[in-house]
Amino acid sequence: MNKNLRGLLRASLRLCRQNWRGLAATSVLPFLLASIIGTIQLWQMRDIYAAGLAANLNPTVEADANLQNLVEGHILLFLGFFIFNALITAWHFTRIVHFWKSGAAKPFSLMPGELHETAAVVVYGLFVGLVVVAAYFVAVLAITLAAQLLAMVALPASLLETSMGLASLAMLGVLLGIAMRFFAGFPGIAQGATPRPLRDLWPIAKGVGFGLTWRAIAVFAAFVAVSLVLLVIIMIPLLAGSESEIVSPTTHEISPDAGRAIAAVLAPAQVAGQWVRACFLVLFSTFLTLVFARLSGQDAGTQNKQNGQIN
Repeated sequence: MNKNLRGLLRASLRLCRQNWRGLAATSVLPFLLASIIGTIQLWQMRDIYAAGLAANLNPTVEADANLQNLVEGHILLFLGFFIFNALITAWHFTRIVHFWKSGAAKPFSLMPGELHETAAVVVYGLFVGLVVVAAYFVAVLAITLAAQLLAMVALPASLLETSMGLASLAMLGVLLGIAMRFFAGFPGIAQGATPRPLRDLWPIAKGVGFGLTWRAIAVFAAFVAVSLVLLVIIMIPLLAGSESEIVSPTTHEISPDAGRAIAAVLAPAQVAGQWVRACFLVLFSTFLTLVFARLSGQDAGTQNKQNGQIN
């Protein structure tokens, strides 16, 4: 069994470039559904955006209280949209894994077993989420105790803050590493396997957890960088061009229809953001598929030139 991950991220990029038409066709339905859900979310939360802008432009106790009341009143809505996005992400991941397994792209139809395997990915994802949350609380407790011990030895405040900041970054890295140890086996779940989480899933990436983690960080950092560029070239100019519809040029107060105007302006940027998200999810899913194939002893990193499948 080959546990060397060198070159797999580059191989993922190459495979995505070579098979972009099939991957785009496979991603059409999840992308459209995510864009629709995102647009509905923008519209439903338009009052929160307007209240937040009002609190920033004219910070008062009343403005802050209004914003807090709106956010608290939409907690269930936030939760609902989070669940929808998580389900769409699991479904999209499953479709990508199926594409690499079969080489068949079905834009507007479901593949055999797709819904059942998506449900399995969601269930295993919930388990991983619970493990990561438990590890988070343990790490926070450890950092808190360490901070109290360091405070007892009268360290300078600046050094103490730096130490806690580094410890927090290390904690995030450890949590991501724990998640990646499990995620390495998710392509198998998307293909119908039902491994035992701790006895079967966790050992798959034994010895390569660090390599998986830093590659995941690299993909995430690229996603954030592209998203920031998108923010600069699309969202900010759109908001600047609609400033008169959001803020009154005479009174410099929030317009009564500011929420509607903000939602209308952000809708195109939201769709573009969903496209970027879909592209990086395709890349990350392809990378995990290659990782699983290599760690499980399959002939990974190769491509069937006739049907585009990963063997």
